[in-house]
Amino acid sequence: MKRSEIIIQAVRGIIIYEGKVLLVENNSSFAWTLPWGKVDAGETLVEALERELYEELHVRAKVGKITHIHDRLRPGKARMEHFFVIDNPEDFWDVDFSGASHEFELVQWKWCPIDEIDVDVKPWFLREDLLHIADLQGEYRVSDER
Repeated sequence: MKRSEIIIQAVRGIIIYEGKVLLVENNSSFAWTLPWGKVDAGETLVEALERELYEELHVRAKVGKITHIHDRLRPGKARMEHFFVIDNPEDFWDVDFSGASHEFELVQWKWCPIDEIDVDVKPWFLREDLLHIADLQGEYRVSDER
């Protein structure tokens, strides 16, 4: 990667409720992932995530703590992703997202039990980290039994 290449800033929302995480399938990647979007010029990371979640899912998010910063520094696709926990996941639980202004960006969405997330979910580290985040929130308890 050239030092002069622009790095796109992006945000992702971690929405966990009752042991399930909200995943979306975006029409640009056709992979299951957390809701996300790019940061516009002049926006803070929190403002960008609030805007993106409202545009795509039509719910006002309360953005909580940042959990990850993930750099994807590939030539021509440089992106820095910032992951935040959403503090009001119950507001997303029983919502019809079809009224959102940017619903066309989503192919589909689902609430997936965290312990059933498969390898097709992007990014690759998501499943293990979501188990840990949910455990910290008291949403899910990881068993030590083998």
